[in-house]
Amino acid sequence: MASWISLFLIDQLTMKKKSSLAFTEFPTASYKDWVELAKKELKGAELSSLEWVLGNSLTLKPYYTKQDIAHPPLPELIPMFHGNPIEKGDWIVYHRVKVRNYPESRQEAKQILEGDDGVIFDWNETIDLRALLEGINLTGKSIGFISKQKDSGLINQYHAHIKHSKCQPQSCFFQLPDAINPSSTPGIFTVVESLYIDDPVLRIVELLRSLIHRYSEVEQKQVKKLSKSTIFLIEPGLNFFAGIASVQALRWLLHYFYKGYGCKIDPGQFYFIGRSQFWNEPEYEPHGNLIKSTCSVMSLALGGCQGIMVDSDSISQEENRAAALISAILKEESYFNKVNNPVCGTYFLDHLIRTIVSTVWDRITSEVEA
Repeated sequence: MASWISLFLIDQLTMKKKSSLAFTEFPTASYKDWVELAKKELKGAELSSLEWVLGNSLTLKPYYTKQDIAHPPLPELIPMFHGNPIEKGDWIVYHRVKVRNYPESRQEAKQILEGDDGVIFDWNETIDLRALLEGINLTGKSIGFISKQKDSGLINQYHAHIKHSKCQPQSCFFQLPDAINPSSTPGIFTVVESLYIDDPVLRIVELLRSLIHRYSEVEQKQVKKLSKSTIFLIEPGLNFFAGIASVQALRWLLHYFYKGYGCKIDPGQFYFIGRSQFWNEPEYEPHGNLIKSTCSVMSLALGGCQGIMVDSDSISQEENRAAALISAILKEESYFNKVNNPVCGTYFLDHLIRTIVSTVWDRITSEVEA
C-alpha cells in the first residue's frame, strides 16, 4: 500500500511539473503565421472569403487579437463593462404558465415555485388577478404577467392582493398592450420594451428610437421614473455570439442614452429578461427546440440577463417544465452561474460589443442632431 501511495505522489508531482511547463513548450504563433497557414488551406481563395456579415451592417473578421479590442473607441473614455450585473452571475429561472382556469393554473404555479423562483402568467381573456393568485405564496419570488388584455385595473388588483396576503415578492413585471405609467413601487416594472436580436444594430437602433419617441411626450424628471420601472424583454436570434454581445452592448447604450436625459444609471442596473421562443425546424426534429433553446439560454446567461424563460409549444405541463429545466440545468449542473462574465477577455466578443455600441450610437446621435 505504501509503495502504491509513493508512486501516486511521484506521478502527481511529475504531472504538476509538466503542467507548469506546458505553455512554454509550445512555440508562439503570430498573426502573420496564421495568415500564411490560412492562405495555404484556402487553396487560392481570398482571405476575405472567411469574413462573415452580421445583420446588414457589420462585417466580422475570422481572426482577432488584443490590438482589436481598443477599436472602435466607445462614446466615452470609460472602462468597458465586463461584470455580470447579477450577484455571482446568477439569474432567475422563469416558468411560463398559460392560464386556462384558476384552479389548474394556481396548482401549476405552486408546484413551480416549490423548486424555482420565477413564474410568468400568460393569458388572452379578461381575468381576475386576485382570484388567480389566491393561495400562492409569492414571498421572495419573481412574478410576471403577459397578456393581450388592457390594464383595466390589473396593477391595482395586484397591489391589493399583495397588501391583503402580506406577501413580499422579489420583483414583478407587467407586459400589457396599452401604455402604462411608471410604477412608484420598487421592484415592480410596468413598462416593457421588447427586443428581438436578429440584426443587433438595426434592432437596438429601433429600440432607442422608440424610447426617444416615448420620452418626447413627458417631462425630463419623469424619464428617471420611467427608467427605473422599465424592463427589457430580449429574444435572441439564432446567432450565439450576437446574442451575448448584443445584451452587453445594450447595457452600455442604455447607460449613454439615459445620461443624455440627466440620469446617471450604472449599466448593471437595467433589468433584462431573456426569452427563448419556441423554434420549429423540421430538419432538426424532434429535438430542434431543445438544441435551439440550449444555445439561446447560454447566450442570454453569458450576456448577463437577470431572468431567463424558455417557451414550449405545448399545453402539456410536463413538456413546458422540460423546456424551463434547460435553464435550470445550465445553472445548477453546468455551473453557468458560478463564473462572473466568463466571456471577458474574448477578443472577438470585446470587439463585437464595441462595434455594436459605436455603430448604434453614431446612428442615434446623427439622427438627433439632424
